[in-house]
Amino acid sequence: MFLRLTTISLTLLFIYSLAVQYNDPDPTLWVAIYGLAAVAGLLSLTKRLPWIFPVLLGMVCLAAGLVLSLRVIGQQTLLGSEEGREMLGLFVTALFM
Repeated sequence: MFLRLTTISLTLLFIYSLAVQYNDPDPTLWVAIYGLAAVAGLLSLTKRLPWIFPVLLGMVCLAAGLVLSLRVIGQQTLLGSEEGREMLGLFVTALFM
């Protein structure tokens, strides 16, 4: 039950994240990432999620987050910079996957 509620909550969070990308400098990339995460959540809730989908998306998000962390950690604030927020978004997505 806890896993199902977590999946519902995070899926709704990713859908909300899609809606607020209209003013982002690179919205297409983030709509794709958050959209794929939302699709993974919806497929998981219907028990139709192929295991490779979240594994690949999680690996890509983790790798991108680690690359971005080299430019953020120690040089920028996490929530005060766009790259810091992007890095956190990638790590949340990777963790969800």
